[in-house]
Amino acid sequence: MSKNKKEEEKKEEIVEEEEEEEKVLEPEFVYPENHVFREEDDTPIPQKCIRYFQNFGFDSSKRYNLHLMDENTILYISGAAFFLVNIETKKKEIFFSKDGAGIGAIAVHPTKKYFAVAEKGNYPNIYVYEYPSLRVKRLLKRGTERSYSHVNFSANGEKLASVGSAPDYLICIWDWMQEKITLKAKAFSQEVYSVAFSKYDEDILTTSGMGHIKFWKIAQTFTGLKLKGEIAKFGQVELSDVTAYYIFPDEKVLSGTEYGKLLLWEGNMIKAVLSIDEETPCHKGAIESIFLEGDHIITAGEDGTIKMWNFNEMNECEGDDHLNYFMKPSGNF
Repeated sequence: MSKNKKEEEKKEEIVEEEEEEEKVLEPEFVYPENHVFREEDDTPIPQKCIRYFQNFGFDSSKRYNLHLMDENTILYISGAAFFLVNIETKKKEIFFSKDGAGIGAIAVHPTKKYFAVAEKGNYPNIYVYEYPSLRVKRLLKRGTERSYSHVNFSANGEKLASVGSAPDYLICIWDWMQEKITLKAKAFSQEVYSVAFSKYDEDILTTSGMGHIKFWKIAQTFTGLKLKGEIAKFGQVELSDVTAYYIFPDEKVLSGTEYGKLLLWEGNMIKAVLSIDEETPCHKGAIESIFLEGDHIITAGEDGTIKMWNFNEMNECEGDDHLNYFMKPSGNF
């Protein structure tokens, strides 16, 4: 083949890629059932020669791995598949990884009409499924190199945030309905467990993970929108892995620690270190979940307890000279 012909074909490929990037997807669009999302790699045993029989067990150590789709149906990952289980009828449906290397994370849309399955592999895809039809609504490409560690929808459902695992640890903000990355940045240099939008402002986000928590804003600059991150400073307070946090309406953030205390952040500085008293942390061990329900913050820990805390007191508390603030839970389960 002549050099000129090769160059022409290359130009045609580039034009096709540009046209694909500029396409506008209609809201009602779904992928046909026979659509090939990724060609199967050559393997000694083709998938069509294998018949699934049963899956045993559940990875209880996997974070954020259980979601409620409706009053009777739960969604979770196990092995290289995700499952939909009706807890009333015990009917179990299994759906294997489309990319073939496993599933990193799942997230459910606020309306419960969609859920995202973020996979593993070489530049894995994120598949957004309709529920309950289970048709693929959107296909999100090239948001990380090897695996997704977490995905999350914004409160209004218009945006999706994803975080990749090693080696890139990339955070991406997606216009998922148009299958486009709008913003991206390196989240951190170590494992990132979680990404979440504020429930009160979709331009405010937080990420957390191994030895860190980081606060993000989508800001308008002279050159357009930018994703700006600010790493938290633990200062004199013991450094901790951070699994759980909650973003307050005024942008303060309440985070858990692996040693059972709660940290209230204002900006990237600690405003107060919360515990029950000098000898008793909020939980005995890591705090795994934090959310707001009515007038109470709810926390759950690896100690097997769930506790309720007065939100107003927590929101207005001020630490002493050592940043300590003591308060009693209003409920303990």
